[in-house]
Amino acid sequence: MIIDCAPISRVSDGVPISNMCDGTIYVISAKETDKRAARSAIEDLNRNGAHVIGTVLTKVENTGSHKYGYGYGYRYGYGEE
Repeated sequence: MIIDCAPISRVSDGVPISNMCDGTIYVISAKETDKRAARSAIEDLNRNGAHVIGTVLTKVENTGSHKYGYGYGYRYGYGEE
């Protein structure tokens, strides 16, 4: 079962609920979450007995021109102009 809680910095429900779970994944928004607030929230979870198994970073802006994906294509007469 997955339990979704409100941000820990706004509502304190996440800390006691995390103690009843097998593991906690902390979700961080690249655009909205302050780095110090995220670090403090993870420290609060650890201090109160939560088993933090990882983090997820969301809303990351693509700043490069390289994109990943799949494609299909072929060329006839490779090497000929």
